[in-house]
Amino acid sequence: VSAPRVLTWLGLVLAALVVHALTLRDHDRRYRSGEAPGWTLWRAFDIALQGFAWGSLALLAFPGSDAPEAQVLVLVFMCAASTSGSLSCAPLRAAYYPYVIAMWTPVVVAFALDGSELNQLLAIASVIYLVILAGYYTLANRNVVDMIRFRHDAAALAERVALEQERTLSVNAELRRAHAEVQRLALLDDVTGVANRRHLLAVLEHELATAARTGLWPSLALIDIDRFKAVNDTYGHIAGDDALRHVATTIAGTARAADAVARFGGEEFAVLMPATALAGAVDGAERIRAAVAASAVPGLDD
Repeated sequence: VSAPRVLTWLGLVLAALVVHALTLRDHDRRYRSGEAPGWTLWRAFDIALQGFAWGSLALLAFPGSDAPEAQVLVLVFMCAASTSGSLSCAPLRAAYYPYVIAMWTPVVVAFALDGSELNQLLAIASVIYLVILAGYYTLANRNVVDMIRFRHDAAALAERVALEQERTLSVNAELRRAHAEVQRLALLDDVTGVANRRHLLAVLEHELATAARTGLWPSLALIDIDRFKAVNDTYGHIAGDDALRHVATTIAGTARAADAVARFGGEEFAVLMPATALAGAVDGAERIRAAVAASAVPGLDD
């Protein structure tokens, strides 16, 4: 191999490396700026120049018609290089065709122009190989693209499933909170905020069942607000509701923590005192009566 041919090939390789480095730099710039790298003519030129460099390497060592064994080795090298390229470029068909065409063009031209019958046959065989390779690569490209699309679709589906599961868990938690709130509101009086009659009767039933086992019976104090009708007639029902809330708050604040305070109906309240004998119940009721009597409803005259 002559020195000028080697220097020419080295210059071509250097040019291919420079173009490839510039392409990578442009790709990195687009990526950092948020642009899609995409497929550009510069990228196609980069791929084609790489293929041409490989083909020129084979052309550099191209033997004459008197060395058929070396010619076969050239073809084996080219087939190996183009096949490996088909695997690395499988996802992107637009990258592989410039690569292979630029690689094989100098070799096929060299075979065709050599003049010998063997080289003419090798040129025809090379073209047939390229046609077969194009068909194989098209099939490989379709399979790889389908596999990439399947993985992308599977990942998107998994993401949607995860989002749906998260949304379902959130909805279930919200439903549980709403159900708990409905249950809580169903046990409370909507005016005073203390327990309602239904809840009081449920607690009473439980305490009676407990007392039947332990022998510690509860006591129940019924409280009625004096002259409540006069409050409604004089100040109106809104003021009457304020008075009910004030009395309920006073009773709940005076009763023991274990006692159950409920609005029994109208202006009547009840205090259930678990495991409390009559004397203790009387003391507790009197303490509540005194607290209510000593308090004043804000905004109402005595």
